[in-house]
Amino acid sequence: MTAEDKAPVERALPPTPPWLKSVIDRCWSASAAQQNVGHAYIVSSSDRFEASLLSQLIAALKLCSGPKANSSCGHCLSCRGFAQGAHGDLLEVHREPGKVAIGIDQIRAAVKFLQQTPLYGDIKILLIEDADKMTAAAANSLLKTLEEPAGNSLILLSTAESWRLSATIRSRCQLQRILAVPREESVAWLVAAHDWDERVAASALALNNGCAVESWMKREELDVALFTELVASFDNLLLTPQPPSQMPALWSRVEPEFLLFQLMAWCEQHCSESELASLRASGCDWLLLHRSIAELWNRLRNGAVPSKDVLLAEVFRLCRSITHREFAAIAERFLSNLGRVGSAG
Repeated sequence: MTAEDKAPVERALPPTPPWLKSVIDRCWSASAAQQNVGHAYIVSSSDRFEASLLSQLIAALKLCSGPKANSSCGHCLSCRGFAQGAHGDLLEVHREPGKVAIGIDQIRAAVKFLQQTPLYGDIKILLIEDADKMTAAAANSLLKTLEEPAGNSLILLSTAESWRLSATIRSRCQLQRILAVPREESVAWLVAAHDWDERVAASALALNNGCAVESWMKREELDVALFTELVASFDNLLLTPQPPSQMPALWSRVEPEFLLFQLMAWCEQHCSESELASLRASGCDWLLLHRSIAELWNRLRNGAVPSKDVLLAEVFRLCRSITHREFAAIAERFLSNLGRVGSAG
């Protein structure tokens, strides 16, 4: 391994969104320091990347040894170490590559880290990203540290699903919730942060369920043409009298979890744009389709690994049946195969 291979990687954070600046100014700035005397916080947002970003911004502010008011100075030794991902008093815990959960060995190492003397200043900080992904054993191993931390330390658990954290974890932490912002504000920030036009920014938000920071983090993966083609393939399922008999080739080119998420958004969009009379006639079928896809999507998020070909074939068969008069029975069988009773009424 060369010296270049060992060199720290510069941390690539997006420009701070104005709504996160407001949170920091109100709760974490020097003038608000007395409000935050706790040592453990759950940082919660519907956007997991946004929750992680706020945790990192808080960590940078707390570690900074230079002059600061509402943000880190960016120039001191601590800030340079943070930017390079090599600060000795900061530990970030993520799921390991190929793993679906944060294991107990990772948390034991994190606890040991907090017990050590700070190297730069007077505080040790632990960030656990997607904290809801900790195994039960890992979460239990963190409990004593949350209740009685060693020395001066700060623990930030970022999550998009705080309800998945155990009650014992939640009871030992204060909650820092990030409220949703209007779509127009998210679009404006994406336009300014990445020099997108409004059409591309709006498409990025649609691709990522309205999550602005996730849209920025995945900016290199954004493919507006793919998104447009994908939505068109969904709309083709509603062709009458005969929907397509072959699954669109595009479906095989995207990840199943992404496909299912976009199908759920399509169901929701279809309902929101439908006339009331139409919803009265077919609303239960659309709700049942959404529920079926959501159930499968949750299985994937929780670590299920079905055959991609089989999964896509079953989802396509279900979706193309939405206009069939026996759709309710078809969806009931789909849910039954997943171990769920599907009654929509």
